This record gives sequence, structure tokens and C-alpha cells, in this order.
Amino acid sequence: MFHIALAGLAGTATGRQHSLGSLWRDEDGVIAVITGLLLLILIGFIGLAIDTAVWYRTQRALQNAADSAAVAAALNGSSTYQAEAKAVSARYGFTDGAAGITVTALNNQTCPNGQTDCYSVTIADAAPPQFFSQVLHVAAPALSGSAMAMVIQSGGACVLALNPSASGAVTMNGNVTVALNCGIAINSNSSSALLMNGNNSLTATIANIVGNILRNPAGGNTLSIPHINTGTAPTADPYANISAPSFSGCTYPGGQTINGSGSHTLQPGIYCGNITINGNPTVTLSPGTYILDQGSFIINGSPTVTGDGVAIVLTSSTGNNIGSFTDNGTPLLNLTAESAGFGGSYPLPGFVVYQDRRAPAGGNNTFNGTNNSVIQGALYFPSQNLTYNGTPTTGPGCTEIVAQEITFNGTPDLYNDTCSSQFGLAPIGGPTAKLVH
Repeated sequence: MFHIALAGLAGTATGRQHSLGSLWRDEDGVIAVITGLLLLILIGFIGLAIDTAVWYRTQRALQNAADSAAVAAALNGSSTYQAEAKAVSARYGFTDGAAGITVTALNNQTCPNGQTDCYSVTIADAAPPQFFSQVLHVAAPALSGSAMAMVIQSGGACVLALNPSASGAVTMNGNVTVALNCGIAINSNSSSALLMNGNNSLTATIANIVGNILRNPAGGNTLSIPHINTGTAPTADPYANISAPSFSGCTYPGGQTINGSGSHTLQPGIYCGNITINGNPTVTLSPGTYILDQGSFIINGSPTVTGDGVAIVLTSSTGNNIGSFTDNGTPLLNLTAESAGFGGSYPLPGFVVYQDRRAPAGGNNTFNGTNNSVIQGALYFPSQNLTYNGTPTTGPGCTEIVAQEITFNGTPDLYNDTCSSQFGLAPIGGPTAKLVH
């Protein structure tokens, strides 16, 4: 009996072990199934997140394309504005009528300011890309980008700062009064593209600024400009295709230096070195082109420097060591550019100073001038900066300033009445466009 009982107990224990083993095997199977389901859900969410990121990037690309297309349509302004908008959209990869893309361009739309001459562009994508979300039977959203632009008349500028990003691309420091009987254009996209420090006053007919204006302090700086446009497209350099005249040899090896006082006359030619004027002499530049090969035009002291029908060209026969216009004194400057009125043939009509665009970036040029100083023509520094000091004026007449960055100190008074008629200079600016929505 005892042995039979033990055997029964042993059999019962063995059966329980078999039952527990089966139970564990069953639970393992359930866990595996649950884990698989959870992984599927997780993979689904990851896939949906990837598709969502793709949709976001597509939305941003649609908006960028709409912005550019709206500006292009506004600048086109003709019966082909819709074709222009669609062509720009296609360059962004969104071709009207293809892959679910629809580009709609409209003119004569109501602007935020109430005008009815805006252009709007909407680019809709009815079939955004899908990779994983369609497995989850999640429909892709309809995506679109919309923009509105308006045309701004920006012609008539006499000051153009070319730098695309500098803070203070045009800077006024201290107690400065700048009277522009013309417009100003600033290509910097900085929030302080026009920087007014101190107690300054700026008068102009129009201001077109890619970025914005910072007045520091706001109450100490005044703007007398009837049309201030920010967020505009950059203004093109009207002289971007004009190069320094070709030359060879040296008319004046070593340049020329004038010291002391008395009257002196300089002749046009090729100066291989600096032209330096020291002291307080009276210096007359005879009509013609003054090519400074690897040299600077330097003024120290208080001389009187006059020249009718002159062009000062800062260049280099090697492409290196291009000089600057450096005014360290308080001269009386009366310089008028070459033009047909002076007879003869001139390579750079309209330019008082032309600096070769190969000049190293970041360099500075300085113009000072006393109360009776007059500059008639263009001051062109496409790669470098210009500081305009003192109280020079143009009369009514013509002064154009084009430089990377421009700093005004003093009280200059500039006009551009005769830039085209007298000197044949190109207008700075033309119709441009800005996004308004």
C-alpha cells in the first residue's frame, strides 16, 4: 500500500510538471503574439511620422515656390504673367498639370492695403508623396502654398548698398543729416539694414530695403521718406557689366606726390603707384582718365582739388593690390565726371571714381569734403565700403553712390537730376516687387 501511494504521488507530481510546462508554453505564445502586434503598431507610427515629415517639407517647398512665383508674376506684369508664375513653379519641381500639381496665378487682386493691383499664386498638390501611411490606410492631406505680391516703383535711387546681409549696410552715426533728393536702395536682408545711431535725419523720395530699419534710439532718429518699402527684392547693380578699361605700361612710374602749397596740374594717364596730395596746395586734374595701377588716390591736409571731365580708375594690371580712394583731410573737392560735353572719347563716362570689382572685400574708401565741395557723377565701389563725411553737395546735379556698405557722417546733400541727361548714367532701380501675404 505504501509503495502504491508513493507511486501515485509521483505520478501526480509528474502530471503537474507537464501542466505547468504547457502553461508556460501557452503564455510564451501569447507574449510573442502581443509583442508582434505592438511592433506592427510601432512601425506604423514610425512610418506615419516619416510621411508626416515628408509632407511638412513638401508644404515648405510649395510655399517657397509660391513666394517666388508671385514675385515673378508681379515683375512680369504683362499678359504672360501666368506663364511666368508656372515656369518659376516648375523650377521648384512643381509643374502645373503633372503629378497632381495645380498652379493658379491671378492678377488685379486686393492687396492688404486696399489696392487692387496685387498678384496671387497658389500651388496645390493633390497627391503628396506617401511611403508608409498608405499601409495604415491613412490618406495624405492636400497640400498647398499661397502668396501675394505687389509691384513697387523703385527707380530714381542715387544711393545703393549692395551687401546682401550686413547689419548697417547703410549706417548714420552721431548727429547726421542726409538729404537725398532721390531714392535709397539697400540690398541687405538684415533687420538693421538701415542703422541709425544717435540723432539723425534722413530725407529721400523713396526707400527700398530688403531687410528693415533700426533706429537707436527710435525717438532720436527721423525719416522723411514718403514711400518706405521693406521686404523688397534686391536692387540690381546697374553697372555690373562695366569693366575697368584695358591699359598697358606706365605714363608715370611710381605715381605722383604733391606736397606743401602752390598750384599744380596733373595730367591723365597711367599712374603705376599712388597719387598723393599733402598739405594745402591747389591741384587741378586736367580732363581725362586717371588709371591708378596698384595705387590709391590719397588726400592729406586741406587741399583744393578740382577737375572737370575726369575719371579716377582704381585697378591693377595683375588683379592684385587694387587701391582705394583715401581722404584723410578736409579738402575742397570739385570733381565732375567725363561726359560728351567735354569732347573726346572717354572709356567710363559718368564715373568720378571707378574701383575695379576685383578689389578685396571689406576694404574702405573715404570721401571728406567741406561746405562747398561738389561731386558730379558716380562713385562706384562694388566690392568695398564707402564712408561719406563732411558736407559735400551736388547742387542740383548728379551724384550716384554704389558700394557694398555706406556710412554717412556729416550733412551731405545729394541729387540725381542730371545723371541720365548729362552723364548718360543708368538709373538705379526699376520696378521691383515685394511679398505682402
